[in-house]
Amino acid sequence: LSGALIDLELDLGGRNFRPLAAAPWAGVPVFAGAPPAAHLTVLGGEWPCVPFGNSSADPLKHGYGTDNDWRLVRSDETSAHLAIDYPEGHAVARLERTITLSDHLPRADLTLTIHARRAIRLPVGLHPNLAFPARPGGLRITVAPQGSITTARAARAPATSALAPDQFIAVDGIAKLRSGDNISVWHQPGPAGEDLVFLRDCGGWVEATDLDRGVTTRIEWDAAALPHLLMWIANPGLGSEPRLKGFRGLGLE
Repeated sequence: LSGALIDLELDLGGRNFRPLAAAPWAGVPVFAGAPPAAHLTVLGGEWPCVPFGNSSADPLKHGYGTDNDWRLVRSDETSAHLAIDYPEGHAVARLERTITLSDHLPRADLTLTIHARRAIRLPVGLHPNLAFPARPGGLRITVAPQGSITTARAARAPATSALAPDQFIAVDGIAKLRSGDNISVWHQPGPAGEDLVFLRDCGGWVEATDLDRGVTTRIEWDAAALPHLLMWIANPGLGSEPRLKGFRGLGLE
């Protein structure tokens, strides 16, 4: 489902480290009513979103490839090549992605190829979710130089957001809470809640340091193709889907 990379375990010289968040529920839950979007039921890891978010080009949030199964084209001990065909008439014909593990480093390289049926502008996103350490503020975030940092507009802010909406955040990350107190968005998890922080014209990398374990996860991407970054602070998230409770992690979208 989603072509997602769910379980990534890195060997750090004899220490095992799992950088990606995972849903706290075991297996796919059973729902009395209409089930939520399929990708929410196994939420976690990393996957591509084509188109990203809500788009007139696709009725599914994050696109057809997010809520449907991909096929394994080929694989070996260190790589996997996956693909999915989009429905007839969709502007996108097919997605392909590769996941390749380094032979020498605790590193995974991912590629995404979009085959389009016609020329079109679409919002595209990659969606890794990093796991939170147990200690509040135990994950220190460092980001590439960026143009501006803002919280969500009041009309788009999650109902349980802790951050005050419609505010600009300086490079030091100090932001105002709805309560009037200040926090640093660069230290997560912060106060309980679900928040969105937008980084426009971000330079193409983020580092997240687990202060207790002394491990830094670095995510790099092609900033020329994907110039902006959305931080989804899920502490917990999915407030709009009350049947799925307890997902915690930092989405770097």
